[in-house]
Amino acid sequence: MNVRIRNIEYESNSNNQDSCYLAIIIPYRYSSDREDAFERAESLLTMAIPSGVKFYLVDSGSPRDEAQKMKRLCIQKNAEYIYVDTQSEIFSAGKARDIGSIYANAKYLFFQDIDLLPYQGFYDELLSEIETQKLKERNEDFIVVPCLYLTEKGSIEYKNTDSNKRKDLFFQYLSEDRTDICLNLAPGSSAIVVNRLHYLSIGGHDKDFYGHGFEDFELVHRLTQISNRFYRPFKYYDDFKRWNLPDYQGFRSLYRLRGDLLLN
Repeated sequence: MNVRIRNIEYESNSNNQDSCYLAIIIPYRYSSDREDAFERAESLLTMAIPSGVKFYLVDSGSPRDEAQKMKRLCIQKNAEYIYVDTQSEIFSAGKARDIGSIYANAKYLFFQDIDLLPYQGFYDELLSEIETQKLKERNEDFIVVPCLYLTEKGSIEYKNTDSNKRKDLFFQYLSEDRTDICLNLAPGSSAIVVNRLHYLSIGGHDKDFYGHGFEDFELVHRLTQISNRFYRPFKYYDDFKRWNLPDYQGFRSLYRLRGDLLLN
């Protein structure tokens, strides 16, 4: 099914009535300074997903030839493809996520950038985490997924490692403080799981953010205030640029509590 509204074109690989439990929203744009974007997206779309989970790739402003290439890949991988004609605009991951959230026919959303390549079984664990953290009972709550950022050497090894062995191997590297492999562990990230209707009800991402900025922090700030699950730390509005402060201060100290729930 192909639907075109104004500058948005939606290529669906399923019936319009088909719904899923969890929609993985992937913001995307191919550009000359990100020539590896297609390869990264392909690696992500190749990952096995359990029943009830669906990929939604939102292509915001790729050149037309590259957009057609990505569209063919999504059809091949049975992923939903949404093209937004924003070539004249600075790329906004937040805007792409918002558009994907509108079109996704799902109960929950998971925002995943193409730089974040999971291990095998990750999406099964994500479904279990929704149950464990009782998002069904707390529609205003959400999940933050911590991310391990790798060096160039680490990234190459990760891609070449069997996806079933990635998790144990790279957590071992992290515990061994392998700085040649691991750059840093970010307990707070833009990779969040949230109830779709709740997300849309608060307006999604702030439209004033463009490019790569603090749009994810601002979103988590609003979600955190609404969920009211943890006490606000001292000097909440200060950014100490670190996740592992010894004292409970600054907004990162609060955000990391969300990620720590998945690391324990």
